[in-house]
Amino acid sequence: MRRAAQLSGALRTARRVLINRQDEARVRALVRSVARAPVGDDVLPSLLCADVRRTYAELQPAGRVGFLAVLATHFDVDGDAVARASAALAGVDAADDAARLGAQAALRAALAPTYEALFDRLAQEDDGLRFLVGLRADLLGALDGGGGGVPATAEAASALVSAGERPRLLALDGSLRRQLSRWFDTGLLSLQRLDWHATPAALLGRLIELERVHTFGGWGDLRARLAAPRRQIFAFTHPCMEGEPLVFVQVALADAVPRALRDVLAPPPPGPGAPPPAASPPEPEAAAADADGAPPPTVACFYSISSPFVGLRGVPLGRLLIKQVAAALSRQSPELRTFVTLSPVPGFGPWLRGRLAAADVPSPAANGVALDVAMGELRTAMAAAAVDDDALWSAPPPAAATDALLRLCALYLCTVKRGGGGGGGGRPADPVAAFHLRNGATLLALRPAANPSERGLRESAGLMVNYSYELAAVDANHSRHVATGDVIASEEVVGLCGGAPASKL
Repeated sequence: MRRAAQLSGALRTARRVLINRQDEARVRALVRSVARAPVGDDVLPSLLCADVRRTYAELQPAGRVGFLAVLATHFDVDGDAVARASAALAGVDAADDAARLGAQAALRAALAPTYEALFDRLAQEDDGLRFLVGLRADLLGALDGGGGGVPATAEAASALVSAGERPRLLALDGSLRRQLSRWFDTGLLSLQRLDWHATPAALLGRLIELERVHTFGGWGDLRARLAAPRRQIFAFTHPCMEGEPLVFVQVALADAVPRALRDVLAPPPPGPGAPPPAASPPEPEAAAADADGAPPPTVACFYSISSPFVGLRGVPLGRLLIKQVAAALSRQSPELRTFVTLSPVPGFGPWLRGRLAAADVPSPAANGVALDVAMGELRTAMAAAAVDDDALWSAPPPAAATDALLRLCALYLCTVKRGGGGGGGGRPADPVAAFHLRNGATLLALRPAANPSERGLRESAGLMVNYSYELAAVDANHSRHVATGDVIASEEVVGLCGGAPASKL
């Protein structure tokens, strides 16, 4: 107890904006005490972990980056220990299996960063996983230049993360991501179909707060979606983060692949504070047909997939959710044969605005000629309609521009990679495309005028995309995409790109 109190008091001065050298030494002492606490001591580690969490919570954003830098710099792999273990392994008689296995185990232990022991200790505490998810969000924010959990400007984050610290922070992030992937393994997750009457109100409330794709207009809107015919919502939960939907999906069952947002999203019910309808209601025949004993739906459309926790980025919860929900729906309705999404294209609008602003600059992508031709077609159509570029983002685009927009969007999705480049490997520039293609989906179709809302026009001139999940092919598609960067696309989309083989996209 005395030791814990001493360390707690010594760390108080770290609760400032930055960690100076004296504070850094105190942080190092505290973290080392937690990581190296004797096996079987359940009291001291808990007290120290509580102090770590309390101190971290009280730090300003820059101080949190400093804390993370202390972990990454001073609690990484012990190079001397690795050298000794490597030498010991090299000197073992190859015929002595016991000595060889022991030396290999010693080398593995030496290669484990000390901060992994700290994370393991923290994960065992009440609400420890929630803390680690938030800590990783802060780490990603610092690495992204303020785009993640740390509420700092890009300039401030860049100033805090030096060129020398960045590789160590990346290694820290990789370690934490791997550990979170283990702690959030499919065997520990629970798939829940959410229900207005059976699901705890706290969980439903978090759904309203966290939905980002098609936001809820309040409790009445959530209730309407849960009660709507052929509409279901599923979520993954974890016993150590009670009341949190870690990733969730809204599903519409239909008789055909939905082509527009109005096919899947009913407007919220009227009432105080409810926003105006974002789309027209589903066709009334659908509900009546089910009641009259018409054939059951054959298509399941995932029209909103939300993974709201930045700290779980890179942990494959979305892919697991889609596969498990598809399996659950197949058991529930064996007639379901087609699993698709109706997805936004949030990167297309910013990318196209950049292309329009640089109209005279040749495209650097592998399919640059096709891009330039499509850009010319779009400009010709806009000029013929006597409208300027702003018309793409503030009102439904002219009908004459539709073909050019579809061709440009197809080329963007299939050829433009992160960093603006095109061609071979690398992840697609559009984040939603990157998510679905990495999950093993096929780029099935582009849908013009599918989302005429203000957001839909701003993001993608109203365009949306159907991705198809062919359950027998998703694993092979995933492996191919990860290995080569290939975009698996339908013949229709390949045709929009000029007919190049899908493997070359």
